[in-house]
Amino acid sequence: MAVGSIMKRRIGHLWKRKRNKVLFGFISINILLLFLLYSNLFTYPNTFIGSTNISGKTAGQIRTILNKEQAVLPKIQVKDRTYTYTYSQIGVVVDTQQTIRDAFAPNKKLFPFFGSFFFKRVIQNPLVFTQAFDQFISDMTFNFGSPTDSVAVDPETNSLLVAENTETYRFDKNKS
Repeated sequence: MAVGSIMKRRIGHLWKRKRNKVLFGFISINILLLFLLYSNLFTYPNTFIGSTNISGKTAGQIRTILNKEQAVLPKIQVKDRTYTYTYSQIGVVVDTQQTIRDAFAPNKKLFPFFGSFFFKRVIQNPLVFTQAFDQFISDMTFNFGSPTDSVAVDPETNSLLVAENTETYRFDKNKS
């Protein structure tokens, strides 16, 4: 009887070790699958587009954020006046697909995931400047002149003196 109980304990002990190995393998596979699922569907932690935090967001959520930001109209301030334009009027297009590709680019690698907990990653929005942008810059002038021009006669020379009251501002293409 003593030999039988020793054998039972020995078999039970081996069975527990084998069960623990199987359980460890099952848990490891599940953790790996969760990591792969997370890395393909969600952005890594500490990921930003400009100052907007997109950590843990899906591609659809990022697209919604970008569309909402594009709905905000850009304003150009010249002296004390503010002009509001649409992005299409200015000739600027935000490449949403490239931004999403940039956000998910490190998700195919294992080491950036662990580093993302400690380091901030900022993605710059890829802007596309069309020919309409060059046209906007070259054509846009802001006139601050007073509405009345003055016309006077010079009695000495018997000629007209015309004073155009203009004060115009333009974009300087050469400055960055």
